[in-house]
Amino acid sequence: MKAIFSSKSFPLFFVITSFFVLSFVATFYHSKLNFYDSRSVLCSDQGGHAIYLSGFFLYDFSAKKMPQKFKDKLDIMGGFSIKNEKIFTKYQYGTALLMSPFWLIAHALANEKDGLSLPYRYASNIAAVFYLLLSLSLLNNILSKHFSFKMRLAWFVICCVGTNIFYYTIIASGMYHIFAFFANSLFMYSLYHYESTAKTRKYFLLISLSIALMFIIRMNNLVIFPFLVLFTFKKYDTLAEYVSEKVALIKQIIIPTILFCIIAYIPQALYNRFIFGSFIAESYPNESFLYLKNPFIAEVFLSPSCGLLLYSPLLFIPLCYFLKIKTLTDKINNVLILLILMVFSYMYGSWWCYTLGCSFGYRTFTEHLPLFIITGLFMISYLSGFINRNIIFAFSILSVFYTLKLMLGFNNCWCNITDDVWNWSLFIKKLTEIPPIVTNLLSR
Repeated sequence: MKAIFSSKSFPLFFVITSFFVLSFVATFYHSKLNFYDSRSVLCSDQGGHAIYLSGFFLYDFSAKKMPQKFKDKLDIMGGFSIKNEKIFTKYQYGTALLMSPFWLIAHALANEKDGLSLPYRYASNIAAVFYLLLSLSLLNNILSKHFSFKMRLAWFVICCVGTNIFYYTIIASGMYHIFAFFANSLFMYSLYHYESTAKTRKYFLLISLSIALMFIIRMNNLVIFPFLVLFTFKKYDTLAEYVSEKVALIKQIIIPTILFCIIAYIPQALYNRFIFGSFIAESYPNESFLYLKNPFIAEVFLSPSCGLLLYSPLLFIPLCYFLKIKTLTDKINNVLILLILMVFSYMYGSWWCYTLGCSFGYRTFTEHLPLFIITGLFMISYLSGFINRNIIFAFSILSVFYTLKLMLGFNNCWCNITDDVWNWSLFIKKLTEIPPIVTNLLSR
């Protein structure tokens, strides 16, 4: 912990101050919402994660023990449902697991111990802020060996606001994305130190733990991890040397990873047994990869409804990493990043709802941003040798304001109909109109 928070890397005072400021912003925003508001952390996907905590600690997953006002709003809230008087959620419990310490504190402080009152909702907000800052501290620990504190701080702020990280920390903090972002950050931190220190046992166990954590948060993202395992921070002289060290790493992590995944799955298996009568169950029975033969790749990256690059043009900076081919390590990592983008876009472009429903930007890419935050800062340093750094800085700032403008004008959902994913007139309207939050303030 001392190595992560130090005066030379990321001052603890700065982290604590950021924690209180961001927590205040998040809780203030959510204090204005009813528990059944579509933007509430108890509704839709967010509620599908949070219900594990209330279900386990308060209701024994029995609908009979739920407050009546909760049951009366289920049709509006979504996210979970009642099957045979049992509380059913299709999501995995990993997000709730990471939220649980904050939920338990809220439970101890709440006057109404019903799982609905403000303290319970604040728990999700504060948990998301905590894991964001912990994630950035882990990434900062990697980058502190190469960049000044001011440069790291500026880049972290730019990345948080210039992508959808800020949105899924403050506005939709009950979603799984920031918690998965933490799992990926822990992985990158562990991999970096595994490659750069002699204390390998500690770090290869952390690598295994981070993979197991992602497994129980969002299983399908595991398809990305083989490429992340092969990513390297170390400079190699020969391909044979690289292959030899990666084979050694895989041998070390394979058994601990399997064991951690099995242990992590046990609570999920017990819940499945309780709901479905089977330890392994298909919780998404009517949702599948319908477009495997014709995936919507362009929609993933460029569509007005949720396009990754359209909503976060800042990502063009780390994607320029392909221009950096000075060393063998650069070439290896370029291939891996390309494969990650290909697998990601194919997987989600094939999904039945390839727009991901109510999504600000392409939200499932949020958890993969740690890699691109790291490569992005290295790319800025590299591009500075060819382009004036002020130009790069100006592009970054413009990207931040552009994404922030879209964020302030985003009304929880783009559209429920996939036919409108290329509705440019709606996108331009959202981009140019005065955000509702501003008009509300001006009208007071």
